[in-house]
Formats: sequence, structure tokens, C-alpha cells
Amino acid sequence: MTTDEKLNKLLAEVQGLKAQIAVLTGPGKLRQKFWTAEQVMDFLAITSRTTLYRHAKDLGGHKVGRQWRFKPDLVESFREKN
Repeated sequence: MTTDEKLNKLLAEVQGLKAQIAVLTGPGKLRQKFWTAEQVMDFLAITSRTTLYRHAKDLGGHKVGRQWRFKPDLVESFREKN
């Protein structure tokens, strides 16, 4: 195999990988929107912020500055388990 053929084969593999990455990172995949504490409380029908914050780590919560943000898929899986 010549150097040009190897280069063309490698370029084809890179293009294939780019296509796979585009599928994996498309809307609703890795670029998932985070929910606020209010959205999680509505979704789980929780009326107390204290209860929400007590379970924040179990719900996949992360503190961003002074606010909590939650990954929707982790909140949904928590609801299914409990």
C-alpha cells in the first residue's frame, strides 16, 4: 500500500469517526439541558426545597455557583426507582 493510499484510508476513517461523534452529540444526547431546582420539584411533586436539597446528590445534582442544576435523565431514573 502506498503512502497516498494509507493517507486516503486514514482520512476515510476520520470522516467516519466525525459522523459517529455527530450522532452521539446530537440534540438530546450529550448536550443535555439541565433542570433547575424548581423544575425538579415540579417533576417529582416535591413541595419542600429542604427535601430536594437533601436528595440532590442522589438526583444527580451539581452546584453551579449558588444554584443547583440537575440532569433530567438521572432525575427520571431516581423517580422510577423510588
